Amino acid sequence: SSDVCSSDLGDERRTLILLLNLGDQACSSGDFAAALDWGRQAEVEALRLDDPGLLSLVLSNLCTAELFLSHTDAAEAYARRAVPLLRHSTGLLYFGESLAWLAAQRGRLPEAAQLLGYSDAIQQARGVVRQPAEQRLVSALLSLLEAGAEPARIARWRAQGAQWSEAQALANGLPD
Repeated sequence: SSDVCSSDLGDERRTLILLLNLGDQACSSGDFAAALDWGRQAEVEALRLDDPGLLSLVLSNLCTAELFLSHTDAAEAYARRAVPLLRHSTGLLYFGESLAWLAAQRGRLPEAAQLLGYSDAIQQARGVVRQPAEQRLVSALLSLLEAGAEPARIARWRAQGAQWSEAQALANGLPD
């Protein structure tokens, strides 16, 4: 975006955005260990800059990379740190699929499908096109859902989630 090229960002913020982009690229290419490395460096920078909006994106990316590596507990820890910060950035716009996959891995199939339905609806409403890593995540999520529930039930759950508000999605994303 033009924001990234702005001269008033400062070197520290530019470094953080570069680290975020490198982590995104690594995740998109399937190198999840590298995505974690870049993400951990970005986390240090975001904490140092005290930028909750960018920290929420970093934590979301770390959660996703951990999910791809089947590190469910680590992914959930990052998700729990990210969720309270989402209001400072894009909300669930880019994180709904990760919360859905986490729910599916925890055996919460209805919530997983509902979160996916919510994510589908909000992204469609805002004209967001899923990137390769997000498409890969959704494919893995659908495989988990299809292994545990009938297609009609999955479709019904997704339709329910498509009607949710962000508050409902957040409340159902990570139970206490």
